[in-house]
Amino acid sequence: PMLDPDSRANRGFGHDLCGHYLCPIEYDWDNPVVREFIRGGRPDHLVTGHSYPLFLYYKFTVNLERFDEGLFKNTLLVKTWKHIFTSPTSANQYDGDSDSDDHGNDSSTGGRKKKKARSTRQHVASLIGLTQVNGRSIAYAAVQLRHALSSANYWDIVDGNFNYAVFYRNIVDYFESPPGLNSQIEVRALLDWWNE
Repeated sequence: PMLDPDSRANRGFGHDLCGHYLCPIEYDWDNPVVREFIRGGRPDHLVTGHSYPLFLYYKFTVNLERFDEGLFKNTLLVKTWKHIFTSPTSANQYDGDSDSDDHGNDSSTGGRKKKKARSTRQHVASLIGLTQVNGRSIAYAAVQLRHALSSANYWDIVDGNFNYAVFYRNIVDYFESPPGLNSQIEVRALLDWWNE
C-alpha cells in the first residue's frame, strides 16, 4: 500500500516495502518466515543498531562476500543527505542510476540529473560550514532516513531494540576508523564519490 504522509502507522516492518528497506543485511526479507520473525521480535532476529539495513546499499543489493560493495551508495540515502544539507530541490534533481530493486520499486524517477532550479536561500551545509560530504553527515542522513521509514510516532534515541546512537556511531567508525590501508583507500574513494 501507498504510504500515508499524515500517518506513520503503516510504515516500518509492518509495511512490506519499508520493512524490506529496513531489514538488516544478514536477514532475507523475501523469506516470509524471516519476515514474521522480525515483525514478532524474535530474539534470534532482532533488529539493532549494530546491523546495516538494506537502504544503505546501491540498488538495495548486498554482496555478502564483500559487504562493503555498494555500501552508502543508495540513491534514497543520497537524496536524504541532499534534502537535509543542500535543499529539497537538489534532492529532487538527483536521480543517481535509479535504485530499482527486485520488487520493481524505484526510489528515483530515472536519469542522472534534472534541470537545475535557482535557489534564493543558503542551504544548511553552507550555514554550518560543511564544504564536503563526510562520514558524520552521511551517518546523520542515514539516521534520519531510518527514522522516516520506521513506524515510530516520535523521535527517540531507542526504537524497540534499535539504538540510533549505536547506528550513528557504527557508521562514523566505518568512515573514521577503517581497519588497514585497503579499507582506508576504499573509504577515501567512497567519500570522493559522494563529493563528485
